[in-house]
Amino acid sequence: MTTDGISGYFLARHPRDTARAVEKYDPAVLAEYLARFPTRDVANVCRHMNTSISAACLAQMDPDKAAAIIEQFSIERAAFLLRRMSFSERVRLIRRMSAFNRNMIKLVLRYPAGTVGQVMNPNVFAVHKNRSVSEIIASVKASYDLVRSKVYIVDDGQRLTGMVFIRDLLVSEPDIPVAKIMREPEATISARASLESVKDHPQWKDRDNLPVVDHTGKFIGILKRGVLLDALGQAQDIEHMDEGYIGAALDVADVFWSAC
Repeated sequence: MTTDGISGYFLARHPRDTARAVEKYDPAVLAEYLARFPTRDVANVCRHMNTSISAACLAQMDPDKAAAIIEQFSIERAAFLLRRMSFSERVRLIRRMSAFNRNMIKLVLRYPAGTVGQVMNPNVFAVHKNRSVSEIIASVKASYDLVRSKVYIVDDGQRLTGMVFIRDLLVSEPDIPVAKIMREPEATISARASLESVKDHPQWKDRDNLPVVDHTGKFIGILKRGVLLDALGQAQDIEHMDEGYIGAALDVADVFWSAC
Protein backbone atom coordinates (compact mmCIF):
# COMPACT_ATOMS: atom_id res chain seq x y z
CA MET A 1 0.00 0.00 0.00
CA THR A 2 1.16 3.53 -0.76
CA THR A 3 0.13 6.94 0.57
CA ASP A 4 0.31 9.12 -2.51
CA GLY A 5 -2.10 11.98 -3.12
CA ILE A 6 -4.59 9.82 -4.99
CA SER A 7 -4.97 7.24 -2.20
CA GLY A 8 -5.30 10.02 0.39
CA TYR A 9 -8.02 11.68 -1.69
CA PHE A 10 -9.89 8.38 -2.07
CA LEU A 11 -9.59 7.56 1.65
CA ALA A 12 -10.97 10.96 2.70
CA ARG A 13 -13.91 10.93 0.30
CA HIS A 14 -14.80 7.25 0.15
CA PRO A 15 -14.27 5.86 3.68
CA ARG A 16 -16.68 2.93 3.24
CA ASP A 17 -15.00 1.71 0.05
CA THR A 18 -11.58 2.23 1.63
CA ALA A 19 -12.60 0.13 4.63
CA ARG A 20 -13.70 -2.75 2.41
CA ALA A 21 -10.45 -2.56 0.44
CA VAL A 22 -8.00 -2.50 3.36
CA GLU A 23 -9.62 -5.01 5.74
CA LYS A 24 -7.76 -7.89 4.06
CA TYR A 25 -4.35 -6.64 5.21
CA ASP A 26 -2.50 -7.68 8.35
CA PRO A 27 -3.42 -5.34 11.26
CA ALA A 28 0.22 -4.27 11.71
CA VAL A 29 0.57 -3.35 8.04
CA LEU A 30 -2.81 -1.62 8.05
CA ALA A 31 -1.90 0.34 11.19
CA GLU A 32 1.31 1.62 9.60
CA TYR A 33 -0.59 2.66 6.48
CA LEU A 34 -3.51 4.44 8.18
CA ALA A 35 -1.32 6.22 10.74
CA ARG A 36 0.00 8.49 7.99
CA PHE A 37 -3.39 10.05 7.28
CA PRO A 38 -5.32 12.73 9.21
CA THR A 39 -7.00 11.50 12.38
CA ARG A 40 -10.54 12.40 11.31
CA ASP A 41 -10.18 10.64 7.95
CA VAL A 42 -8.87 7.47 9.60
CA ALA A 43 -11.72 7.52 12.12
CA ASN A 44 -14.24 7.68 9.27
CA VAL A 45 -12.64 4.60 7.68
CA CYS A 46 -12.60 2.71 11.00
CA ARG A 47 -16.34 3.35 11.44
CA HIS A 48 -16.99 1.21 8.37
CA MET A 49 -14.51 -1.55 9.17
CA ASN A 50 -15.26 -4.81 10.96
CA THR A 51 -15.05 -3.97 14.67
CA SER A 52 -12.52 -6.68 15.48
CA ILE A 53 -10.26 -5.70 12.58
CA SER A 54 -10.49 -2.03 13.49
CA ALA A 55 -9.61 -2.78 17.13
CA ALA A 56 -6.65 -4.96 16.13
CA CYS A 57 -5.39 -2.24 13.79
CA LEU A 58 -5.62 0.53 16.41
CA ALA A 59 -3.91 -1.67 18.98
CA GLN A 60 -0.91 -1.88 16.62
CA MET A 61 -0.76 1.88 16.07
CA ASP A 62 1.14 4.53 18.02
CA PRO A 63 -0.93 4.95 21.22
CA ASP A 64 -1.27 8.73 20.91
CA LYS A 65 -2.48 8.45 17.32
CA ALA A 66 -4.84 5.58 18.15
CA ALA A 67 -6.28 7.40 21.16
CA ALA A 68 -6.90 10.51 19.05
CA ILE A 69 -8.72 8.41 16.46
CA ILE A 70 -10.93 6.72 19.06
CA GLU A 71 -11.85 10.10 20.53
CA GLN A 72 -13.50 10.93 17.19
CA PHE A 73 -16.17 8.31 17.97
CA SER A 74 -19.18 8.68 20.24
CA ILE A 75 -18.53 7.51 23.80
CA GLU A 76 -20.62 4.35 23.48
CA ARG A 77 -19.01 3.31 20.20
CA ALA A 78 -15.54 4.09 21.51
CA ALA A 79 -16.19 1.86 24.52
CA PHE A 80 -17.57 -0.90 22.30
CA LEU A 81 -14.38 -0.78 20.21
CA LEU A 82 -12.10 -0.78 23.25
CA ARG A 83 -13.82 -3.91 24.58
CA ARG A 84 -12.41 -5.80 21.60
CA MET A 85 -8.86 -5.11 22.78
CA SER A 86 -6.87 -6.77 25.54
CA PHE A 87 -6.98 -5.16 28.97
CA SER A 88 -3.42 -3.79 28.67
CA GLU A 89 -4.09 -2.32 25.21
CA ARG A 90 -7.30 -0.75 26.45
CA VAL A 91 -5.64 0.87 29.48
CA ARG A 92 -2.75 2.18 27.39
CA LEU A 93 -5.10 4.03 25.04
CA ILE A 94 -7.52 5.32 27.67
CA ARG A 95 -4.64 6.91 29.59
CA ARG A 96 -3.82 9.01 26.53
CA MET A 97 -7.31 10.45 26.12
CA SER A 98 -8.63 13.72 27.50
CA ALA A 99 -9.82 13.62 31.11
CA PHE A 100 -13.44 14.04 30.05
CA ASN A 101 -13.46 11.19 27.50
CA ARG A 102 -11.41 9.02 29.84
CA ASN A 103 -13.98 9.34 32.62
CA MET A 104 -16.97 8.89 30.31
CA ILE A 105 -15.52 5.73 28.76
CA LYS A 106 -14.62 4.29 32.16
CA LEU A 107 -18.23 4.79 33.24
CA VAL A 108 -19.44 2.70 30.30
CA LEU A 109 -16.75 0.04 30.65
CA ARG A 110 -17.74 -0.69 34.25
CA TYR A 111 -20.79 -2.57 32.96
CA PRO A 112 -20.47 -6.13 31.59
CA ALA A 113 -20.86 -6.99 27.94
CA GLY A 114 -24.46 -7.53 26.91
CA THR A 115 -25.94 -4.91 29.27
CA VAL A 116 -27.48 -1.52 28.55
CA GLY A 117 -24.68 0.21 30.44
CA GLN A 118 -22.14 -1.26 28.04
CA VAL A 119 -23.46 0.71 25.06
CA MET A 120 -25.18 3.74 26.62
CA ASN A 121 -24.03 7.28 25.95
CA PRO A 122 -23.24 8.98 29.28
CA ASN A 123 -22.48 12.33 27.61
CA VAL A 124 -25.97 13.86 27.73
CA PHE A 125 -27.31 17.31 28.53
CA ALA A 126 -29.23 17.59 31.81
CA VAL A 127 -30.09 20.59 34.01
CA HIS A 128 -31.50 21.09 37.51
CA LYS A 129 -35.24 21.58 37.84
CA ASN A 130 -34.78 24.96 39.58
CA ARG A 131 -33.03 26.54 36.60
CA SER A 132 -34.96 29.22 34.74
CA VAL A 133 -35.88 29.04 31.09
CA SER A 134 -33.40 31.81 30.16
CA GLU A 135 -30.57 30.08 32.05
CA ILE A 136 -31.21 26.82 30.24
CA ILE A 137 -31.34 28.51 26.84
CA ALA A 138 -27.97 30.10 27.59
CA SER A 139 -26.57 26.69 28.58
CA VAL A 140 -27.95 25.11 25.42
CA LYS A 141 -26.20 27.73 23.29
CA ALA A 142 -22.93 26.97 25.08
CA SER A 143 -23.34 23.20 24.70
CA TYR A 144 -25.22 22.93 21.43
CA ASP A 145 -23.23 19.85 20.38
CA LEU A 146 -24.80 17.82 23.23
CA VAL A 147 -28.39 18.92 22.67
CA ARG A 148 -30.80 17.52 20.11
CA SER A 149 -34.53 18.22 20.47
CA LYS A 150 -34.96 18.03 24.23
CA VAL A 151 -33.32 18.74 27.58
CA TYR A 152 -33.45 16.33 30.53
CA ILE A 153 -34.37 17.71 33.96
CA VAL A 154 -32.94 16.27 37.21
CA ASP A 155 -33.30 16.92 40.94
CA ASP A 156 -30.67 17.27 43.68
CA GLY A 157 -30.06 13.53 43.65
CA GLN A 158 -29.50 13.42 39.88
CA ARG A 159 -32.78 11.55 39.46
CA LEU A 160 -34.71 12.21 36.27
CA THR A 161 -37.78 14.32 37.04
CA GLY A 162 -38.83 15.47 33.59
CA MET A 163 -37.91 16.69 30.13
CA VAL A 164 -38.53 19.76 28.03
CA PHE A 165 -38.39 20.25 24.29
CA ILE A 166 -36.30 23.08 22.87
CA ARG A 167 -39.33 24.50 21.10
CA ASP A 168 -41.14 24.79 24.46
CA LEU A 169 -38.23 26.71 25.93
CA LEU A 170 -38.26 29.19 23.08
CA VAL A 171 -41.93 30.11 23.53
CA SER A 172 -41.95 30.25 27.35
CA GLU A 173 -41.44 33.21 29.69
CA PRO A 174 -37.68 33.53 30.30
CA ASP A 175 -37.82 33.96 34.07
CA ILE A 176 -39.99 31.00 35.08
CA PRO A 177 -38.42 27.78 36.47
CA VAL A 178 -38.23 25.00 33.94
CA ALA A 179 -40.15 22.77 36.38
CA LYS A 180 -43.30 24.70 35.46
CA ILE A 181 -43.13 23.75 31.79
CA MET A 182 -41.37 20.38 31.83
CA ARG A 183 -43.17 17.21 30.82
CA GLU A 184 -43.34 13.89 32.63
CA PRO A 185 -40.07 11.94 32.32
CA GLU A 186 -39.85 9.16 29.80
CA ALA A 187 -39.77 5.56 30.98
CA THR A 188 -36.26 4.76 32.12
CA ILE A 189 -34.26 1.57 31.66
CA SER A 190 -31.66 0.15 34.00
CA ALA A 191 -27.99 0.15 33.05
CA ARG A 192 -27.91 -3.38 34.45
CA ALA A 193 -30.62 -4.67 32.12
CA SER A 194 -29.60 -6.99 29.31
CA LEU A 195 -29.80 -5.66 25.76
CA GLU A 196 -32.11 -8.52 24.82
CA SER A 197 -34.58 -7.53 27.53
CA VAL A 198 -35.00 -3.95 26.28
CA LYS A 199 -34.98 -4.47 22.51
CA ASP A 200 -38.80 -4.78 22.44
CA HIS A 201 -39.48 -1.97 24.92
CA PRO A 202 -42.82 -0.32 23.97
CA GLN A 203 -41.28 3.17 24.10
CA TRP A 204 -39.22 2.40 20.98
CA LYS A 205 -42.38 2.82 18.91
CA ASP A 206 -42.11 6.60 18.95
CA ARG A 207 -38.61 7.32 20.34
CA ASP A 208 -35.09 6.72 19.10
CA ASN A 209 -33.45 6.92 22.54
CA LEU A 210 -34.35 6.14 26.15
CA PRO A 211 -32.91 7.48 29.44
CA VAL A 212 -30.72 5.11 31.47
CA VAL A 213 -30.44 5.00 35.28
CA ASP A 214 -27.98 3.23 37.57
CA HIS A 215 -28.79 0.93 40.50
CA THR A 216 -29.58 3.93 42.75
CA GLY A 217 -31.94 5.56 40.25
CA LYS A 218 -29.54 8.28 39.12
CA PHE A 219 -29.81 9.43 35.52
CA ILE A 220 -26.51 8.44 33.89
CA GLY A 221 -27.07 8.44 30.13
CA ILE A 222 -29.21 7.46 27.17
CA LEU A 223 -29.47 4.38 25.00
CA LYS A 224 -29.91 5.02 21.28
CA ARG A 225 -31.99 2.52 19.36
CA GLY A 226 -29.49 2.40 16.50
CA VAL A 227 -26.65 1.58 18.90
CA LEU A 228 -28.78 -1.10 20.58
CA LEU A 229 -29.52 -2.82 17.27
CA ASP A 230 -25.90 -2.55 16.21
CA ALA A 231 -24.73 -4.19 19.45
CA LEU A 232 -27.30 -6.97 19.16
CA GLY A 233 -26.22 -7.57 15.59
CA GLN A 234 -22.73 -8.35 16.81
CA ALA A 235 -23.91 -10.33 19.84
CA GLN A 236 -22.56 -13.59 18.43
CA ASP A 237 -19.06 -12.30 19.18
CA ILE A 238 -19.88 -11.61 22.82
CA GLU A 239 -19.69 -14.45 25.31
CA HIS A 240 -23.05 -15.17 26.92
CA MET A 241 -23.01 -14.53 30.67
CA ASP A 242 -25.29 -16.13 33.26
CA GLU A 243 -27.74 -13.62 34.77
CA GLY A 244 -26.78 -14.52 38.32
CA TYR A 245 -23.12 -14.00 37.54
CA ILE A 246 -23.81 -10.59 35.99
CA GLY A 247 -25.73 -9.47 39.06
CA ALA A 248 -22.95 -10.54 41.42
CA ALA A 249 -20.28 -8.94 39.26
CA LEU A 250 -22.20 -5.66 39.15
CA ASP A 251 -22.63 -5.61 42.93
CA VAL A 252 -18.88 -5.92 43.34
CA ALA A 253 -18.28 -3.30 40.64
CA ASP A 254 -20.64 -0.83 42.32
CA VAL A 255 -18.85 -1.19 45.66
CA PHE A 256 -15.46 -0.77 44.01
CA TRP A 257 -16.61 2.23 41.97
CA SER A 258 -18.07 3.97 45.05
CA ALA A 259 -14.88 3.35 47.00
CA CYS A 260 -12.78 4.85 44.21
